[in-house]
Amino acid sequence: MSFTDWSERDCRDDRRGPRGDAEGTSQVATTLDTLAARCNTNRMTNTKSPIEVWLRQTNLTVDCTVVNEDESTEDYNVSSLSMRGAQREMTGYFIREGYRPDGRWTPTTEAVHDAGVEAWRRFKASP
Repeated sequence: MSFTDWSERDCRDDRRGPRGDAEGTSQVATTLDTLAARCNTNRMTNTKSPIEVWLRQTNLTVDCTVVNEDESTEDYNVSSLSMRGAQREMTGYFIREGYRPDGRWTPTTEAVHDAGVEAWRRFKASP
């Protein structure tokens, strides 16, 4: 039996390893279990967690900060000069990235004198 023949078979159905002895079975089974675990881990880490997108407008610039579920933040570039345009731009961007909006854009009521205008919106992963 060649190695390619062995790799196409399920190693759990046979007690003999690729060398024809019982010793190789545990090594192959362990390797396949490790690969399956790695695949499951990748599948779990590739799922998108909910995010909160914050837009802040000062003068003619709009800044975007994304807050992840673990409270880490990322800054994104915004091309729009208006708050409404930035809301549309970022909503479209995150929909293309596999998220769906969860509610509407909410303006903050705690406007500080020089801080400008802020708004936020939550996004969830699309099913």
